[in-house]
This record gives sequence, C-alpha cells and structure tokens, in this order.
Amino acid sequence: MTQTVAHAVGAALARAGVGTVFGVVGSGNFHVTNALAAAGARFIAARHEGGAAVMADAYARVSAACCPCTRGRA
Repeated sequence: MTQTVAHAVGAALARAGVGTVFGVVGSGNFHVTNALAAAGARFIAARHEGGAAVMADAYARVSAACCPCTRGRA
C-alpha cells in the first residue's frame, strides 16, 4: 500500500505518544481520521471546531497529554 500524507501524520502522532485527537468530521479529513484510528489513536468528534479546540485544551490540562485538534473542510 502506498503511504499517504494522512498515514504519515497518523504514524507521526502515534510515535509522539498522542492517544486522543479531537476534531470535526468532514470530507476533507476522513483520510486523517482513518489513519489516526489505524495508528491506535482515539478520535472524538465535535459539532464545531471551536468546541473541539476547547475539549482538546481541557483534556490536555487534566491529563497533561498532548491533544491535537483537527478540522473538516470549510
């Protein structure tokens, strides 16, 4: 299988120890969310990118873990 940018991002986040990613599901990032799942990360969907950012910030503060936030296509 050819490695895509999405798979490279998923693998890099897994190597960095990222276990949870927050974001908005959309057609622009389906490949990224699938790659994150394949790398073992948990994706938590939000309805709005602002809500996803707040959730990622709160999770990072409570757990002291790195929590990236993605967004769908505008």
